[in-house]
Amino acid sequence: MLNVVGAHGEIQCYFFHYTTENGLASNNVHDIVEDQNGFIWLATHYGISRFDGCSFRNYEESRFPEMKRNDTYHAFKLPNGDITFGGSNFTIYSYDNKNHTFHDISGFAGDDAYNSDLTGCSIQPDGECLLSSTGKGVFSYDTKANTFRTICDNITDKKVLDVSKDFKGRYWIGCYSGVYIVDKEGNILFDYRSKIGELINNILPVDPQHILLCSNVGSLWMGKLNNEGDILSVEKIPTPFHSVSAIGKASDNVILLGTSGDGVWQALFSNGTLSFDKINPINKVDATLSKVSSIYVDSKDRAWISTNDNGIWCMDKMSETKSFSSIKLGIPKSVGTCFYPCGKGNLLLGTDGAGLILLDANNNVLKRWTVNDGLPSNNVLDIEKYQNGVLLSFWGGNPVYLTLEDGILKPLETNKLPTPSNTVKDIMKMKDGAYLLSTGGYGVYMLKGNNLSNITLDPKLLNDAQDLWMEQAIQLSDGSVRILSSRTIWSNKDGSFKP
Repeated sequence: MLNVVGAHGEIQCYFFHYTTENGLASNNVHDIVEDQNGFIWLATHYGISRFDGCSFRNYEESRFPEMKRNDTYHAFKLPNGDITFGGSNFTIYSYDNKNHTFHDISGFAGDDAYNSDLTGCSIQPDGECLLSSTGKGVFSYDTKANTFRTICDNITDKKVLDVSKDFKGRYWIGCYSGVYIVDKEGNILFDYRSKIGELINNILPVDPQHILLCSNVGSLWMGKLNNEGDILSVEKIPTPFHSVSAIGKASDNVILLGTSGDGVWQALFSNGTLSFDKINPINKVDATLSKVSSIYVDSKDRAWISTNDNGIWCMDKMSETKSFSSIKLGIPKSVGTCFYPCGKGNLLLGTDGAGLILLDANNNVLKRWTVNDGLPSNNVLDIEKYQNGVLLSFWGGNPVYLTLEDGILKPLETNKLPTPSNTVKDIMKMKDGAYLLSTGGYGVYMLKGNNLSNITLDPKLLNDAQDLWMEQAIQLSDGSVRILSSRTIWSNKDGSFKP
């Protein structure tokens, strides 16, 4: 299941965002698919992009003439595993993974296929692979011959926008005026075009008894069936959004819907009904997730969302956590700097300006410490386990020790050093129980028991320049330490610290 961070009817989620600045072929991305190796393939308005998790490899018609044109609208995986693309003039071609090129597979559609457009391809719950088109109708993939065959020959309206198959073997045909239902020969069994009266561009079976019908220029509809397969109703669903351009299942009861101007929504499906929440990026304030063209959930439960004007967005699988604002805690305009779980669901939260806060599992404030309660500064930088409590560091104050049992603050008692250490930016507990304190302006200290000593970072190794502004220290699995400063990275892998 794809889980996201939600609060108060709105879902705030962390996204990865990729555009042409990251190497994407075009910011107008139409479709997404994943291959058997985990690569993400993107059909864009200016060629095809393949993403390996770090970088993009792009394919365009000038280098791969088999593509015939750059504007690519559909990406899908055939039952034989081939990654395939298509679009206008019935261009349809598969990627040859062995020779790293493409080959045309459109021959099944006939010589006049260029007068039609491919509109989509999907795998049905029973495994059948269906392809739809404007002008050529519906095709089904023949797994023995590795090609598509025409089905539903008798349909009179060949301009098909999407097709889906219910558990009774009937085909739901989405077209410019609604939906009608046919048998495999194309004979009309039920016709809802006059009732719906708007184009249906996406059809998604939620479960055997419920089928969602989406309109890019109108509403969301649901078809309901009983256990025998009788169609009970096809009705419009009230929604807080309009113009559904994309839809995908994140799990059995979680559906993601994209719109043509109102971003992405999550729908929870329960007892035949849907409840909706808007999904907003919590970590992207300089970009807009608005005009959605497709949604794809990959093998790692990541939701990939393509847009018409702003590249692709990836919503990673995360644990369900309720988000909240610092205003709710009574500390507006505060920035969280560090966290420390301290048992029973409680959490210590360090802030930049509002001191230290103890929260319970429901984010209620149990206790708060500021300079009025003994903190040397309200700017808490780090929290680390120490003896029977935690060690706190600050910007503008020496570290102090907090005992969790009674909440008492105590000064850190050590031997006195002539150089002060009143800005400790990072505390790192090492495997032998000692601590490294990385300071802002005073180098690095080691705390072992009650003994505080300087770590020697020889300036002669850095062109006779003192390196005193530290950021962080880490200990690797082999026991060696890396210290990140504002100038370089120090390592003691050879016994002494060197840049």
